[in-house]
Amino acid sequence: MASKGIERDVITYNTLIQGLCKVGRINEAMGFYHKLLEVGLKPSVSTYTPLIVSFCNEGNVDEAVELVKKMKDRGIEPLVCTNDCIITALCKKGKVEEGLSWLVEMLKRNLRPRLETFNRLVEYLSLAGRVDDVLPVLNAMFEIGCLLERSVSSLLVEKLCSSDGRLQGEELLDEILLIDKLNV
Repeated sequence: MASKGIERDVITYNTLIQGLCKVGRINEAMGFYHKLLEVGLKPSVSTYTPLIVSFCNEGNVDEAVELVKKMKDRGIEPLVCTNDCIITALCKKGKVEEGLSWLVEMLKRNLRPRLETFNRLVEYLSLAGRVDDVLPVLNAMFEIGCLLERSVSSLLVEKLCSSDGRLQGEELLDEILLIDKLNV
């Protein structure tokens, strides 16, 4: 392009970054991100989103979170799907507390998480034995009209039951069932 006098713009870089991310070449995509910055172009949400999603998919959530910070430092707000991806990746890394914090921030900013994001967060909170933290997530989830997946619901009920068959957190289960009944 340079030899033909065609100027590269942010769209050119974004296209290259998106394509490289799609085929799993995140390091090369990051190289184009750095080149974009070097030549003085301003990255956009379309620059950051594929990079963040790719890092999350690779399990490198710390790098993804760092890019979100850089994005926000430039005054660019991440898309809802970017936040969803971060929450899921944090949960998969065992960082459910951080995932819960991201969800709270999304809800404060009136962003609507995807159904899958809620379900993954409930799933990982349940697996971590943090059933007390599940109720506020369920409340938010049901408030916006999302329903719990059957498998996640079963997992939660299983975690509420002790190994000897006695119910633990009976009040929590009653509240979950009441909320679910009201939403049917």
